[in-house]
Amino acid sequence: MDTLVDGPARVQTARGVTHFVQRHNSSLRKPGKPHVVWGHGLGGHMKNDEIARLWDFWAQGGAATSVPITRFDNRGHGQSSDDTDWTNFTWEGVSKDMQALADAELVDGARLVVGGASMGAGGALWLAATHPERVAALIMVIPPTCYETRVSRAAQLA
Repeated sequence: MDTLVDGPARVQTARGVTHFVQRHNSSLRKPGKPHVVWGHGLGGHMKNDEIARLWDFWAQGGAATSVPITRFDNRGHGQSSDDTDWTNFTWEGVSKDMQALADAELVDGARLVVGGASMGAGGALWLAATHPERVAALIMVIPPTCYETRVSRAAQLA
């Protein structure tokens, strides 16, 4: 992918956990310009998204070089620290981490473009549904089913 990576990935504390964070194109941050926050899938991490090519679509059409992007390893995944409070592993918890990590980088008036694969998509959807004033767009790759539909969906797939 042809993005301007802002140096090596670094750690950032958000909501009591140290997250492994990679920023791209930070020099493009401007008032009112969207800022992308991307979350990976359950059991994965940023490197898995690269290996599985779930991140490649950013290279299409130049989007990867035109907006500031924050990627991160979710709590308990990759190189981020663990958490013993399992309520933080819900879509709501993922969305709160997305918000906290983005807030450290946002310029006044900037709205979020939130997205992710699987669990990251669930967190992004939660954030967009509960804070629409903060979200300019939503990108979901392999989104998970809602918790209430999982049992019936499992029966359909069996």
